[in-house]
Amino acid sequence: MTEYLDRSGLTELQLTFLDHAGEWLETIKGADCRIKPGASGKSKSFEISVKPQHQESFTISIFAEPGQIVVFFEGWHQHFSPAEENISVEEACRNALGLMEEGISGQCKLVVKKASGKGYRWSLYLCKEDKWVPYSVVGLLFYNYFGRRTKEELINRLR
Repeated sequence: MTEYLDRSGLTELQLTFLDHAGEWLETIKGADCRIKPGASGKSKSFEISVKPQHQESFTISIFAEPGQIVVFFEGWHQHFSPAEENISVEEACRNALGLMEEGISGQCKLVVKKASGKGYRWSLYLCKEDKWVPYSVVGLLFYNYFGRRTKEELINRLR
């Protein structure tokens, strides 16, 4: 799956992540998985996306940039940067892939709050000992405050 991607100019972090992610993507069932070059200005980057086929699921996108890997679950996201976190490249890749694995396995739940049908707050919960434990929250500062509010709970079950 990763053979056609041009590897020239990729950093050690990107190459390590690409090697591990390629193996990981081949094991996913019931989702559209793609790897494509990114368009982040001058820097060399690529994007991996996993789009489940179920309505109550969420899309996972991973952007591998020269100095960091960013994992997105819809609007929720987390950065993995070896330099900022003072960890090895291998450990940053393992941490990002571990989060991606939880994202597809049913071990995490994404609660999306919406105003007028558009997401403005994404809360990630992890399943620990059969209980949903809050992990982190990402939200928008500006949104339609007066819009009709709704809430969705999304879980991927691809494993």
